[in-house]
Amino acid sequence: MCRSCRSVLLAAFMFVSLFINVPAWATLVTFEGLPDNLSLSNEISGLFFNGATALTAGVSLNEFDFPPKSGDNVAAALTGLLEITFVDLMDTVSGYFSYADSLTLSIYDANGGLLASAQSAGAGNLGGNELITLGGQGIAMLQVTSSSGFTLDDFSYDINSIPEPEIIFLFIIGAIGMWVLKFFRIRSDPR
Repeated sequence: MCRSCRSVLLAAFMFVSLFINVPAWATLVTFEGLPDNLSLSNEISGLFFNGATALTAGVSLNEFDFPPKSGDNVAAALTGLLEITFVDLMDTVSGYFSYADSLTLSIYDANGGLLASAQSAGAGNLGGNELITLGGQGIAMLQVTSSSGFTLDDFSYDINSIPEPEIIFLFIIGAIGMWVLKFFRIRSDPR
């Protein structure tokens, strides 16, 4: 490959790398360090809770029926309704749930439109933890409902690493790069 071609490709690669987001790592919330029986609202940065209470194993949490996934604390929805609103829009939410009756999870966009919904795997999983994950572009709120109380632990949420407009931009830059390579090959070919 000719020297000018390499220079053009290197410059294009460096230019494109300025516009690519670094892959986002999921934010994990373990509810550790919160006092027992605390009614959660905005104690965790970037999240607003409705219907959640921090409970500690061995204090006010029955850890045999509702075991924490990690540590000693969980978020409990004692009334069977939990809502988590995000300051920034998310693309994936997940958590480990313990429940006596089946759960319904729903995610909503900023306008209150339903993005997706899911049911728990069974009618109950006392003594265990079930990982439930939902995804959809632009999640503003997660709502979890049940006919009885349930717990949530190791809650995680994140944003996709490369939004769609940037992927299109990468395709355009790649096409330009291929055209430049072809152009220089034609010019350097002595035929």
